[in-house]
Amino acid sequence: MDYFRSTFFKLCREHYSKYGFKRKGQVYVRVNKEIIQKFELFRSMSGMWCRIYFSIGPLCYPTEFRTKQKIPMLPRNFELRNLEGKDFDEWEYDRTEEGMDLCINEIIKYMDNNLIPFFEKVDSCETAISEIKRIDELCDFPWKDSSNSLDAIMLLKIGKYDMAYEILPKLGRPMFDAYRRNCECGAEYSFKRIKEYFDKLVYYDSIMKMIENNDIEAINEMLRKNEEHCISSLGNLIKQ
Repeated sequence: MDYFRSTFFKLCREHYSKYGFKRKGQVYVRVNKEIIQKFELFRSMSGMWCRIYFSIGPLCYPTEFRTKQKIPMLPRNFELRNLEGKDFDEWEYDRTEEGMDLCINEIIKYMDNNLIPFFEKVDSCETAISEIKRIDELCDFPWKDSSNSLDAIMLLKIGKYDMAYEILPKLGRPMFDAYRRNCECGAEYSFKRIKEYFDKLVYYDSIMKMIENNDIEAINEMLRKNEEHCISSLGNLIKQ
């Protein structure tokens, strides 16, 4: 392991293990009540800058589309200084140990003062929705007005079924239809990739039918199973 990674991981262990964060590869993860929280280090190929990505999402977010993924893939990744309204975030450093130490210490200080308080605040779907909206309003993301599955699942969790229903038609079907059109034009995709998007189409269509039938019991059972699957997938990463 190179100097930058080993130093960053050492300081993260010293600063964030007390909050329950555990590392797998580049990713640190914990669960705060009903919310998964994670951050990870990304370094450029040049080795002259890095980013810290972070994300939040509900334990009841569906993970079965990637059954071999130990840490759930969440559809929204933020960069560290998005917290203060910067659209993109790069931490530059020179390749000397002194230069890397300076950069890493600045990152850790920023995380102590900004990311950890953010994570501590976000412990429910209500607070997650509110904080994601706050960051979207601070930053000029090109995708901030687009619907996503994270919003839909969290709205289901807090019982806002009508709002979730407005989002669901925009999820699985448009992506699957785009793949189908590309295939008709000669594009080639693996069966596994096509099946993944087809499974999502079926999944979100089934949720719409539950809402149409006012089958709240079925919705809650689906969310419960999602949560069980997620906790099982995370395993020892969330055990204290």
